[in-house]
Amino acid sequence: MEKTNKPNTEWDPDAEMESLRASLKLTKDRRRWYRSLLDPYTQELTDLAQRGASLSMLCAFLKKHRLTVARSTVSRWIKKNVPDRRLPD
Repeated sequence: MEKTNKPNTEWDPDAEMESLRASLKLTKDRRRWYRSLLDPYTQELTDLAQRGASLSMLCAFLKKHRLTVARSTVSRWIKKNVPDRRLPD
């Protein structure tokens, strides 16, 4: 049987729109949340940040534990995870 590129005569645009909306809604709901490399150091970073450690000090602590990250990464992580943030820049 030979395939042709003829459009389907029983094509329903409204049904197609509903199908597309449903499939897009499913893909929007499938978000991936990746674990941060800083998460294993949550307790240490929280304690140091609450005691007034600077971002550079926190980066040095992480580097001592063989994890090199940018200051901006530490800053974002602290803002999300430390309730009482007293971080000098």
